[in-house]
Parts: sequence; structure tokens; C-alpha cells
Amino acid sequence: MRIEFLTVVLAAAALTSPALAQPGREAVRVSVSYADLDVSTPTGARELAHRIDDAAARACGGSPGFDVDYRLAPAAVTDAFETCKSEAVARTLSALNRPSVTRAYAENFASRRSL
Repeated sequence: MRIEFLTVVLAAAALTSPALAQPGREAVRVSVSYADLDVSTPTGARELAHRIDDAAARACGGSPGFDVDYRLAPAAVTDAFETCKSEAVARTLSALNRPSVTRAYAENFASRRSL
């Protein structure tokens, strides 16, 4: 059976101002379609890794520079965003359980900061 949609799920601390974040976190879900991809190929795996990266960034609130607290604490806001995004990607790749996509993500996106 071929899964056609992934859901990027995260505990979204970055959706509320990270400097003011409370211990309770809200779950955010962003669906990612890959029915059009053959993830067994390097090109398909790389494209799905890109879609996962984009979905995680959207789910975590987009560019940290747009956060209301960014002017006051840019490092804290950026760190909260990066933590949120890396946790979302890790959970998604684990749930997907496709080594080719995990490898493509590590090779193309894991070392980049999102700014």
C-alpha cells in the first residue's frame, strides 16, 4: 500500500511568541502530498525531503524574522523556530520510514539554518 500523504506534526512552541511560550503546546498538522513522486529514486526522495522541510517551516510559523519578539530576542526566536522545525522533521521522517528520503534530507537540508 502506498501512502500518498504525510502529516508533519509538531508541538508548536514557535507558533506563540517563543519568548513568552508556555509549557502547554498545541499540535499543528500540515499535510504533504507525494503521490506524484517515486521516492525510491534520488530525485523523488530529494523532492519529498524538500516538501517536508517546507511544511515543517510553515507549521513552525514561517520565517522567525516575522515573529513579534524577534526584535527583542532574535537568537531566542530563531532557536525556538529551529528546534520546532527539527523536531517536526525528525518525527515525520521516522513515521515515513523511508531511508532514501531520510538520506536525501540529511544530504540536502539537515545542515542548513532556515533563515
